[in-house]
Amino acid sequence: LHFDLGAHFERTELHQGSTLVVDFGVPGDAKYTYGGWLSGAGRAQRIEDTTALLVPDKSLKLALPAADAGAAVLSLRVRGFAAGPLTVYVNNEVLADLKLGGKGFEIFTLPIRAGLLAAGDNRMQLRVTRTGSAPSVANAGLALDFVRLGPASATPSDQAPPELSAPGQGSTNKVLRVPIGFGVSYTLEVPEGAVLRCDYHAAGNAKLAIMAARDGAPKQLITELHATPTAQSADVDLSSLAGELVRLELSASSADVLLGAPRVVTFTPAREQDAPAGAPKPARNAIIVL
Repeated sequence: LHFDLGAHFERTELHQGSTLVVDFGVPGDAKYTYGGWLSGAGRAQRIEDTTALLVPDKSLKLALPAADAGAAVLSLRVRGFAAGPLTVYVNNEVLADLKLGGKGFEIFTLPIRAGLLAAGDNRMQLRVTRTGSAPSVANAGLALDFVRLGPASATPSDQAPPELSAPGQGSTNKVLRVPIGFGVSYTLEVPEGAVLRCDYHAAGNAKLAIMAARDGAPKQLITELHATPTAQSADVDLSSLAGELVRLELSASSADVLLGAPRVVTFTPAREQDAPAGAPKPARNAIIVL
């Protein structure tokens, strides 16, 4: 077993067409922050039937990945706890000065000029001038539900991002849900002899496209699976991507597709096992303590 997709929902990235969709208040939202103390991010909390990221003070800093430096459109669903201004910054430039009502979640859609974003990570900051309270919140500045970032031609949806996990049939295990119209992706280094193994089915007839995206190259269609209500098994050969860092993207059409126990496995012995006796193993990760 190289990587268990179903056990790591927090590693997923979600796209709706060309639009990045970031759901806050769920496992995995921390990858779009700089850490709680530096970002100003608090805990996830249920507020008025919405699970959102609570911001205990007046400022929140986030990492905002962009595909390129072109013009874009940004939408966010946010709640203030006191009426007053909300200033949105992107890469230290004021993008918009907004007004919060302080009584519920609100959606704002903002154009971004070409050249303000850079390909890769960008910094977005939300800042309010007052904190306040709500029935389930003692004191906070903001609550953030979701963010969408797409090309200028996109029309961002106001709908909440879909759930990506579902109970496994006949067990307590989770399965990965690939929602219709969305792309669910994982970034990983593909080992030699890698295979994507899973069971899959859908409520009706559906297609599941499996693609690989690499920096500086167009997306590559690896295969397309045809899902039905009857569960099927698949072993998808990833050997052509061996040694490369890729974004493995799964997208569904016609209906949601459910993947049981999706994982990347390899049948080739790891290189570390071929090293001479006594040779140090190569470092795979580094931990930096500040």
